[in-house]
Amino acid sequence: MSTLEPAGLRPGQHIRVRRSFYTHHGVYIGVFRGRALVAELAKPGDGGRVRLVRLADFAQGAPIEIVYHPDACSPKQVLSNVQAALTSGAPAYDLLDWNCEHFATWCLTNRTASAQVDGLRRAALLLAGCWVVFKLAA
Repeated sequence: MSTLEPAGLRPGQHIRVRRSFYTHHGVYIGVFRGRALVAELAKPGDGGRVRLVRLADFAQGAPIEIVYHPDACSPKQVLSNVQAALTSGAPAYDLLDWNCEHFATWCLTNRTASAQVDGLRRAALLLAGCWVVFKLAA
């Protein structure tokens, strides 16, 4: 780890920041040419593709949290996955199937997952179930 790395961050870590209604995820890349960089999957309005941004732009003033994966690949493999996504063209942003959390999780574990989406799906099923019960009771 370079002495220039922000405190507590190491290249290849899954990081997130909380926004108003969601959390934004990325992979910390490291310091290059004096800038701390993060790989993120941009939302559709910003191109919907994997890109590198400055850590400060990623965080937008919010505290940075590290997301730990017990089954994470080596940092070298994580950075290789990021490079592949940048150069080979990872899928475009899709809220349910390929969002920023899916991207970061894939970089670290070689599988896609999003706890945010899973929670939304569970809530939708619960609401649908309640609606059915309500209709049957009416």
